[in-house]
Amino acid sequence: MSTIWINACEPSADIYASLLIKWLKKNAPNIDVVGMGGIYSRQAGLKTFFKAEELSVMGFTEVITNLPRIIKLLSHIKSKIKQVKPDLILLLDAPDFNFRLAKYADGLNIPVFYYIAPQLWAWRQGRVKFLKKYIKHIFCIFPFEENFFHAKGIKTSYVGHPLLELIDFPKLSVTKKSNTLLILPGSRKQEINSLLPIFNQTALLLKEKHPNLNFKLIKADNISLNLIHKFLSPDLKCTICPAKDRYKEMVSSKIALAASGTVTLECALMELPTVIAYKLSPLTFQIGKLLVKVPAIGMPNLILKEKIFPEFIQHQATPENLSQAVLQMLQPEQYQHISLKTKQIKKILGEKKATSTIGQYIIKFLKNKRT
Repeated sequence: MSTIWINACEPSADIYASLLIKWLKKNAPNIDVVGMGGIYSRQAGLKTFFKAEELSVMGFTEVITNLPRIIKLLSHIKSKIKQVKPDLILLLDAPDFNFRLAKYADGLNIPVFYYIAPQLWAWRQGRVKFLKKYIKHIFCIFPFEENFFHAKGIKTSYVGHPLLELIDFPKLSVTKKSNTLLILPGSRKQEINSLLPIFNQTALLLKEKHPNLNFKLIKADNISLNLIHKFLSPDLKCTICPAKDRYKEMVSSKIALAASGTVTLECALMELPTVIAYKLSPLTFQIGKLLVKVPAIGMPNLILKEKIFPEFIQHQATPENLSQAVLQMLQPEQYQHISLKTKQIKKILGEKKATSTIGQYIIKFLKNKRT
């Protein structure tokens, strides 16, 4: 019996980890899967020692505020890894947290693999040395990442993007667009607190100009209805939908307002024109400006090397700017242009199956390790 430790701290990483856990449970039942994960990983069968919800912060100042709690959690995880002594560790995203586990695991002679590569192509390229020393192999979910890491001498494979496995494209393709603006305020409380009031005011401005416009909001599983209602005006008559229905709602909506993150790629794959916004604490934003070296924050824009989805960061993220961007995007010629551009993203990501590719790699590695 082999044991692997999966560490998935982020909401999207939790979903991708759950796909792999299900695959391993079906195809390699002799592998015990333990570690840290969220609700989806737990439902998939992860023997959960730590919950991802215990680590739901991002940004420099946000991390500093929660530092004692994070350090304590990290210490507990290290102790459990030492006790379990898994045959390998698979880290997903969250490099600021997971890198510390990678270094610790190396001291215990436990091989470490990375899934959802740290975005060193965007910032903090000094971490390359760390990856070369402590990570045995990186599984990338964007094709351009493979070339970047190979050029740095790091063992890397492009495995495909797991979103392509999650979305039932043939079923969704028959859905017709409705006159709906979809609000996607994020999956973290701090995102809801900073963005939903702005999205709410944006929607109210748009309602004045388009009285027939309908509004729907996708609520993340870990976000309470009370928090949503705190910032959402009753005048919008906005329908709140569960996260499990997000693809159905994306494909049937006309346009979206979204927090920057994985959801913007989901919108692009659903061919849903989207306006992106994001806000951080002032200190986090200023530090980020010095470190981040990419021309855009939205992954669809980075993949296409073109800002097809307008982006509004920090002080630019105002109801006036967002509503104006939505109105421009709704112009028929502009709307058609963006819709056609989104079709290219699925082709660029290709046909590879991330889950089975990684699963087979793990099985082969464990088999070779035993012989």
